Amino acid sequence: MWQFGNVIHSSSDPNGGDPSLFDSNDSILGSKGIFAEGKCNFNLGNFYTQNIGLQAVHASVAGVVLRFNDLTLYNYDQDAANVDAIDMANGSIAYIDGNRAFGSSGGTGGYYAATGTIYVDDWRDWTPAPVAGTPG
Repeated sequence: MWQFGNVIHSSSDPNGGDPSLFDSNDSILGSKGIFAEGKCNFNLGNFYTQNIGLQAVHASVAGVVLRFNDLTLYNYDQDAANVDAIDMANGSIAYIDGNRAFGSSGGTGGYYAATGTIYVDDWRDWTPAPVAGTPG
């Protein structure tokens, strides 16, 4: 297993290479934050990525295992391809522990794709909505 402490990624297009413009919201067409094309096992302590053309995390094959402690994904799917922020192939697994934050999507994609296996504690975002009624 490979372990990484802090990973910060941005696929911003610095408009002709001028580093002073690197904070623009322009993403590189077709870019991805993590793109796993082969079996791997990564543990990322803090992963932050922004201005992604497509998926922020994408595993295209089975056998990929990704573990995130803190996960921050901002401005994914800036190509408006309507892809999800985290897209794992069938037979691949993502574990998301600790804090997570999702920024805006350029398309209509959600946070998690329906393929692969993604373990995440979404209960911390749940708010009860009681409905008045008559018991029994």
